[in-house]
Amino acid sequence: MSGRMSDTIRLQHILDAIMEIENYKNGVDMETFTSNSMMFNATLRQLEIIGEASSRLSEQFRLDNNDVPVLKKQIEAIVVK
Repeated sequence: MSGRMSDTIRLQHILDAIMEIENYKNGVDMETFTSNSMMFNATLRQLEIIGEASSRLSEQFRLDNNDVPVLKKQIEAIVVK
């Protein structure tokens, strides 16, 4: 590998970030979640990781998996704000 992170590693980063978000919200209602700035910002950071990793997946991966629904625009909208 020539210094480029593999799609497999990027996908693992995405899965890890999703699992972190699930751990943060486990047993927490929306009001508690949104009023806890540390929890909210930690989740936002995980969304940034998901956005970054998904934006750097290879073109070949995207072509091979173009039937998988992607929320890229929604994730980018969250990360950019």
